[in-house]
Amino acid sequence: DLSLRIPRGHLSSSRGAPLMRFPSDIRTCRWCSKTSGRLASMPLVLLLACAVLTSAPVASAAGVLVRHRSGAARALGGLGAHRGAAEPAAAEDAEAAVTGATEAAEAAVTGAAEAAAEAAGDAGSLPSCDLMVVVPSQSTADAKKRVAIRQTWFQYLNQTVVNCTMCQNRTVKLLFIVGSLEKNEDDTELKEEAQDFGDLGVLPDFTETQSAKNEAEMTQRSIRYALEHFKFKLLLKVDTTSWVFMDRLVYWLGVQHMFDSDAGRLGIYAGDFSHDGSATVPVHAHGGGYALSPDLCEFIAGMGAASEDVSGAPKWGDEYGWAPVPRLVNLPQEDASVGFWLQAVNHTKVSMPVSFGKVACPSTDDGKFVIDHGVSPSAMEQRWTSFMRNGHFCERRFLDPAQAAVQGEPVKVRHHLHKVDHTPAAAIQGEEGKK
Repeated sequence: DLSLRIPRGHLSSSRGAPLMRFPSDIRTCRWCSKTSGRLASMPLVLLLACAVLTSAPVASAAGVLVRHRSGAARALGGLGAHRGAAEPAAAEDAEAAVTGATEAAEAAVTGAAEAAAEAAGDAGSLPSCDLMVVVPSQSTADAKKRVAIRQTWFQYLNQTVVNCTMCQNRTVKLLFIVGSLEKNEDDTELKEEAQDFGDLGVLPDFTETQSAKNEAEMTQRSIRYALEHFKFKLLLKVDTTSWVFMDRLVYWLGVQHMFDSDAGRLGIYAGDFSHDGSATVPVHAHGGGYALSPDLCEFIAGMGAASEDVSGAPKWGDEYGWAPVPRLVNLPQEDASVGFWLQAVNHTKVSMPVSFGKVACPSTDDGKFVIDHGVSPSAMEQRWTSFMRNGHFCERRFLDPAQAAVQGEPVKVRHHLHKVDHTPAAAIQGEEGKK
């Protein structure tokens, strides 16, 4: 093939104005071997073709072609103006080169568009929801906690039990993420649980032992799993000891317009940021519950995990290319790690009412909290029992009249409610339910 080398200098348009400076050595251009004779001039689009055909990033071809199409037209004008001064054969070859370059650039644009459409199609085939609730947990140690969550606060979404209007207007998916068991351990119960409930995701390359020692990496891998298997508008990460007031949460997120699809908005990072950070701990949302928009999830998931082999191409997707990806640094606390990871990413922090240490359930609760933290499985069961019987979460005990008389305690009448009415107004004003 003909190796095309351009003398040091600059290109000129028909008006003599410089269009681009270039080094003396240009990469070999494969299709230039078809040209013969001396080229009188070289329009800018020819350089574009060289860039495309010598492995320049195809993703930028579309923008480059649009921005410099007028430059190519001006170069063609210059070619016509100098046709008389150049050999006819050379002029014809140059014009053919321009045409070929334009076609090559447009082909690159078309290929990029097709790749983007294919990627969009893959994303469109995923199950979608408005809110993805991700709960990282231990495979065996947290089994009872998963049962408690399914039987208590996630029952908000059971229309036969709770009349939660706002919950019905939004699609919510609960997803527990666990590490895989060791090879010598029996995972039959884990597989049965995943099949029975359809809300359990198992990380094949991250064990339960690893997840217990690396909470930050467990969170990162959980977010990645959610992105790979679902499409959502917002991701909420909570702990196995978190109690989510689902009616309040969905209403609050709607008021904050967090379900609105707007690509121009900055990334959303919502949670309790009462810890202002320090010299050693970055500003972060408390781990009891925080929400992330999909773009921030994509950033966290797309980086390599601390224990991951990133020596070659990423194992979780060919679209990331051939270059190794950097690994995120983990801090001792997973919530502080998320705040640390997002420090260099443009995003918006939104204060979300999250409580600590079960303070959302005293008798003076005003209904402002959307998540309560530090609630044990037994406390979850007590709350839900109270809610179903009395319409309030915070009633601690119910006594029969005869039993109360013996113990000298006031009677709390049991209200047998088959269906509790939960409206947005009740959720915000603190009325836990109506009979």
